[in-house]
Amino acid sequence: MFELNDQIRMIEQVVRQFCEAEIKPNVRALDDHEMLPYDIIRKLYKQLGIGALIEAQIEKTAARREQGEDADMSAISSGGGDPLMSHILLKELSRYAPGLAMTFGAGAGLCGGAIVAKGSPDQLRKYAKPVMSFKKIGAWGLTEPGAGSDAFGSMQTKARLDGDEWVLNGAKTFITNAPHADIFVIYAKVQDTGLERAPVG
Repeated sequence: MFELNDQIRMIEQVVRQFCEAEIKPNVRALDDHEMLPYDIIRKLYKQLGIGALIEAQIEKTAARREQGEDADMSAISSGGGDPLMSHILLKELSRYAPGLAMTFGAGAGLCGGAIVAKGSPDQLRKYAKPVMSFKKIGAWGLTEPGAGSDAFGSMQTKARLDGDEWVLNGAKTFITNAPHADIFVIYAKVQDTGLERAPVG
């Protein structure tokens, strides 16, 4: 067992106060889809300075990747600070509005995290930076109508290189943020390219 340090405890309290003021009064509206969660997340990011920190960390990661160096991915989700910060955010958001926490996790964690993990420096700057800072909304498509718990093994969606463009063929379901997303990460099996995976983009 471990104890949170004073800095993380302070962040926890600040996030909880934000949730009390901005989320708690709007839980019913969020649950009934009368209000979208994205502006609340952006306001939280702005008040805590998270967006700017994350953008700076992604820029550092892109620069290191250009030099052929590895980068610590855990630093991005926390804006370069303690990796516990993203978990504190999710915990406090979930305390008040689990659906909002899912929106946050799917956008920054799943979509943004996949781009950060596998993207080129240009893709980090073009896609990961706005998604991780919530300037744009990200969505992550893995589950298919016929592929649930064995999503990778049963996946039918294919990606095929046609000249300089990738052609996707398949169907996805249960894509959090999809109706409002600007950037999508879609999982597919790569066909006839000699590549292990299709690039993000």
